[in-house]
Amino acid sequence: MDGRRCRLPSGIVWLLMVMVWSLTSEPPSAAAAEALKAVIRNTPRVTIVGKYTPKDGPVREVSTVGVNLRAEGLIVVTLGAIEGLKEVQVVAPDGERLKPTAIVQFPQSGIAAIAVDAKEKFKVPATAQEVLAGETIWLLGPTFDGEKTVVTGIISRLGGKPPEEWLLTDAAICSGTTQGVAFNLEGELVGVVASGPVQVTRLLPPTTIEHLLRKWGE
Repeated sequence: MDGRRCRLPSGIVWLLMVMVWSLTSEPPSAAAAEALKAVIRNTPRVTIVGKYTPKDGPVREVSTVGVNLRAEGLIVVTLGAIEGLKEVQVVAPDGERLKPTAIVQFPQSGIAAIAVDAKEKFKVPATAQEVLAGETIWLLGPTFDGEKTVVTGIISRLGGKPPEEWLLTDAAICSGTTQGVAFNLEGELVGVVASGPVQVTRLLPPTTIEHLLRKWGE
């Protein structure tokens, strides 16, 4: 050796890091995976559908995912998910399609509220009392073909000040994370995805949403 430092190619360094991680980390247990599946299956969510007319194609039906916050039916959804849609309807658990009695948009906050006469058809999920940076969450959203997608991530940042707080998550950016609803591992509501830059996923927690709804009611 002549005293010069030897530097491995970056690709080999990355491969070694992956090998070390695979040897030192433990995969989640089957029981934990099944428990999460059960939480996802049983967590209340609401499907919203509407007619969309692309510039270069025929009218087609698209869907998104929201969450109900009132027993009488008040669905909160990502604003960008319903902008431009015609004939918006909320799908009840029994498959019935309900016409909104009102749709209110909050452009600065990036969400919308859809009121329906649901008569307790929709469950209201429990809300997380405390959210911490680094906490694991899962995010439920739609795909382009109308199916649902689930991604996991962590809360990467807590921002804003009461009563208008917001959260950032590192959940993978895809069609299903630019709109949708986030829950913790207990199935408690963490937040609704707010419309904004596609490079980040920003959530509005239930406390902020309730503040906006109270202002609307005033």
